[in-house]
Amino acid sequence: LFPYTTLFRSELSNVTPVLRVADVDPDISERAIDRLKHAELLCPGHTLAFAAPIVQWAILRHIPSSRRSRLHSRCADLLERSGADESLVVSHLLATEPAWSKEVAARLKFAGRNLLDQGHVPLAMKCLRRSLNESAVADQEASTWLDLAECEIELDLRTSLSSFQKALTLGIDDDEKVIKVALRLTHSLRDWPELRVEGVATLQGLSARLNAVDTTLQ
Repeated sequence: LFPYTTLFRSELSNVTPVLRVADVDPDISERAIDRLKHAELLCPGHTLAFAAPIVQWAILRHIPSSRRSRLHSRCADLLERSGADESLVVSHLLATEPAWSKEVAARLKFAGRNLLDQGHVPLAMKCLRRSLNESAVADQEASTWLDLAECEIELDLRTSLSSFQKALTLGIDDDEKVIKVALRLTHSLRDWPELRVEGVATLQGLSARLNAVDTTLQ
């Protein structure tokens, strides 16, 4: 039970996810948790909270990375099936080792877009970057690169220009979304003089798209 508690990296008031991942009989879990608290490894009370961060660190060190990755994958699947918050699910997916999995790439891409819409920009960016890293170059989608550019603009990252250019190169078809992101990039270029010439040239190349969007965007 102890190593599985470590994987969740949070103070859990509901021990059910830990018990399911660890495949521990609920009838014996109470005794196991009581022993850990008696040994002063877990804090007293109703939450599964470590008494000291060094305890969690020590346990993680002794779980092989490949096994830890598999366990995080199991945690993500379990939490997703139980309807857990998307940010908790993806925290486990991001903790797995890269496996160039199309399934993982698709899950993270979908989660990244949702998290971006919800305003969780830093986590959304992590999901989108990992999604692209999990994908072969031939499988990368322009929409993912555009979502990533949107995140990077929001976080004032200069890599947003190259991500935006990548989306254009791959042939993004959503003219309205392209122009909306381009407008935000225009404002950012004011603070990035070293990228201004390249950025303006990229933006000028979008003039042919203007007739396809609402006049307020034009």
